[in-house]
Amino acid sequence: MGRVFAAAVVLGVALVFGLGYLCADEGGTPVEVEAGAAARVAYLTFDDGPSPRTEEILAMLDKKGVKATFFVTSAENEEYHDWIGTIAEAGHDVGIHCDLHNPGRLYGCLEGFVGDFERIEQVVEEQLGGRTSLYRFPGGSRSYRMPKWLRPQLLDWLEGRGYTYYDWNAVSGDDTATVYPAATLARNILRAAEGKEELVALFHDTSISTTTAE
Repeated sequence: MGRVFAAAVVLGVALVFGLGYLCADEGGTPVEVEAGAAARVAYLTFDDGPSPRTEEILAMLDKKGVKATFFVTSAENEEYHDWIGTIAEAGHDVGIHCDLHNPGRLYGCLEGFVGDFERIEQVVEEQLGGRTSLYRFPGGSRSYRMPKWLRPQLLDWLEGRGYTYYDWNAVSGDDTATVYPAATLARNILRAAEGKEELVALFHDTSISTTTAE
């Protein structure tokens, strides 16, 4: 992982990757998971916010005593920009995702990427009163939409700007046209957790992610 997220969840005896106590089946019964002997670590990450769902996600995290990392956007959610500061005030990390989730603009050339980045960077700095050093590529650092020739340029530019990028290795499935029950999202993450000592779970903070906070 490189730099460790401040949002790490250190596993307890009854929790696998910090998610067991957040999960329930359709009837509301907690999912019981047998933990291994060695402690493992999970990083809960939320992409694409802030959104109408941010408040309920923060309330859930606060209730469970869990910290997370939010990779935020800015172009299509201006009315929610103030939540970026609220996220940080609640003790969570804020990272940059993109201004507009538009792969054609982001990955057409270095200049297009930089222009998008600087727009969201300004919003985040205004809300935080300072900088973040966390970044997540839309679609991941090896997105099929990113030309191979462009990737080294983007990585060099980010490093020179003082940012570290983070991908994920577990997908919840909360960003699809089909709205899956919370139990399904939980199972997706727990299955992905098998055999891993370190998990980076991808969730979303969007208007369509209606079961994520459950």
